[in-house]
Amino acid sequence: PAEAELLLEVVPDDKPLFFVLVPEALFGDGGVEPLTGAKEALQALSREWAIVYVTTRERDSPVRLRAWLAGRGMPVGPVLMARASPPGGTLRDLLQNLHLTSWKSRMWGISAAGKDASALAFAGVRSILLCAVAGLEVDERTVYHAHDWSEARKKVEGSR
Repeated sequence: PAEAELLLEVVPDDKPLFFVLVPEALFGDGGVEPLTGAKEALQALSREWAIVYVTTRERDSPVRLRAWLAGRGMPVGPVLMARASPPGGTLRDLLQNLHLTSWKSRMWGISAAGKDASALAFAGVRSILLCAVAGLEVDERTVYHAHDWSEARKKVEGSR
């Protein structure tokens, strides 16, 4: 599929992937400034990890979103679009089309929405639910919880 080919063109398949569901995981509920520690965590992780931004918002475009993220000091990375519902394809569809089971390196992802964190986990991505309350609509055996970006960064960096 086109998504998998695009990702392989941009990111070597032996580089670890870190998926960020935007804008919620970065900016909370409608915020304009990044959540505390988000920019620093992503800048630190981007030294080793390929940061891949994913949005499910219909009004976002990869070009505008990439410029918006750069304007807020976020590391450069591919921006992928998944739709909240068909016919454009859901997040689960997008992740399946990436053929992540054949990826040679580690994968983590972060989201502020339980359904998105679960979709990441379903695709084989170690998933973090940010600012989560235990028991919130996710399988706690496959989705990790982090209260903030600092805690999320520690989980990822400690996963070697």
